[in-house]
Order: sequence, then C-alpha cells, then structure tokens
Amino acid sequence: MGAGEENQSLQRASYGFIIFSRLGPLAAFALLFLYLLIILIWNWIRTRTWKEERSRHLGGNGVTCTSPGQSFKAWEGDGG
Repeated sequence: MGAGEENQSLQRASYGFIIFSRLGPLAAFALLFLYLLIILIWNWIRTRTWKEERSRHLGGNGVTCTSPGQSFKAWEGDGG
C-alpha cells in the first residue's frame, strides 16, 4: 500500500492537478489560435479597404499593381 492511497485530500489534489495540467495548455493554445485568427481577419479587412481606396485613387480601372517587367506608364495609359 502506497502512502497516498488512503489519503482522500491527496487524491483530490492530485486529480485537480492532472485536470489543470491537461486543460491549461489546451486553453493557452486555444487563446493563441483565437488571437492569431483575429489578427488575420483584421489584416484581411484592412487590405481589402486599402485596395478599394487605391483603385479609386487610380481612377477605378481595377489596376492595382504591375508585373515585374511592366513599367508604371501602363497606369497612365501610355502602353508600357
């Protein structure tokens, strides 16, 4: 017979510690995941807003960027 087999207080404390040690990291991971998800959604919304504002600023023609070999003159309608 071990020292803690008959001690009910020790049994309860051990059980509580086991539950805490299992749920603690899980809760921390869930909070971290939620935080990163909120950042992702916030950045996505800001990027969409920025693209719409930039498109309006460029005349609303839908051109928002150039390919690596394209010059900026294409935005002005000079071909490029």
